[in-house]
Amino acid sequence: MILEGPGYLIRRAPDGPWRGWVPVSLLDGAGLGAAPAFAALETLAALVGAFPGGLDLVWHRVPGWLRQLPPEQWLGFWIAATAIPGLVHHVPESLGAELPRGAFRAWVHAPQPPATLGRAWLEGDLGWIPSAGGSWILPGRGLLPVREGSRPGAWPEPLPGFHWGEVQVPFPALGALDLPGLVRSLEETQASLERAMSLRLQGGGWPQALPFQRRQGTWRISLLGGAQFLKSGGDWKLAWEGAEALRASLQESLRIPCLLGPGFDPGAGALLGRQAMREGLRWRASLSLPPEPATFSPGFGAAPWRPSPLSTRCSWPEPWSGKERESPLAFLLVPGPPSGRAAQALVETLSHPPAIRWLPPGHPIPWTADPEDPWEPHDRFPMPPSPDGGMARSLFED
Repeated sequence: MILEGPGYLIRRAPDGPWRGWVPVSLLDGAGLGAAPAFAALETLAALVGAFPGGLDLVWHRVPGWLRQLPPEQWLGFWIAATAIPGLVHHVPESLGAELPRGAFRAWVHAPQPPATLGRAWLEGDLGWIPSAGGSWILPGRGLLPVREGSRPGAWPEPLPGFHWGEVQVPFPALGALDLPGLVRSLEETQASLERAMSLRLQGGGWPQALPFQRRQGTWRISLLGGAQFLKSGGDWKLAWEGAEALRASLQESLRIPCLLGPGFDPGAGALLGRQAMREGLRWRASLSLPPEPATFSPGFGAAPWRPSPLSTRCSWPEPWSGKERESPLAFLLVPGPPSGRAAQALVETLSHPPAIRWLPPGHPIPWTADPEDPWEPHDRFPMPPSPDGGMARSLFED
């Protein structure tokens, strides 16, 4: 469901949380008496169905029952787990090296680009999220709290949680929003969600594998249109102060934690851009004039579906960047898989690398294309140059 107000959109589910995240340990013991792998897939499908906005599954370890599968069933499990719509996998680099090539897609968490994974990263099967050892930082959520008593040196077990919903706001609208109206809409939405969730729990409509705990809920504020904000002369420090003030106001009013980060929904950017032009809102001046589409790009950088320098699509400005800040997503369309040296050289030019996923030809596009602003063909996008001055080799070269 989408609720629209001047300069913002509220995404929510009709009767419960919008998006969630869980550790893989939640699958231990699922479906007692059944084959563990099939029971785990059934549990995952039920969990994903509880979160219309999607579910993040964090593989802090590999369950014993999965290790015991014969090779054919091991491969089949990963293929089936990848095929569940709305399920996003997060794995450490050590597990990424074990995953079947071409049969599984996930985000790999590692301090440096996952060179040990070879072509799996360069061909787009695996994305990379910069994460220091022992820290799970998820796009759309940020740093996850972890269970106490995690083994030193190991990836810790994160605590499950969820977003009640998401408030999407373009950067140029910060400071000009109707804050009382937004607060009123969110308070009414929260009250409606909690009533509906209470009835849902009474009727047994919530997955048994995930006990519902209200204190695990948050709201997320997702910011769009960074490229338009910068082009119109915006100041990132002032934007940070304005966004923090908005977050603090909403958190005080709702009495629920509110998280702040870049937004990744181009559909929301298109809706908010058209709204600004249609209603003559103040921040419409930051948008392109016809015949160019009036759209706010996702997050901080340039729109990933239009050709532009790679660095502009990987933007992560101060003071938004930092060791434990949520990484923006950079989906990099390229004419072909880059070389490992070229990919590494690109990362080294970025003071704060975002989460990166390469999108060579044949790889599925992460979002549905807007008919008024479609994805450009791959061959119009630049390749990252190799450090020796040459271009990255084609996948089909000898």
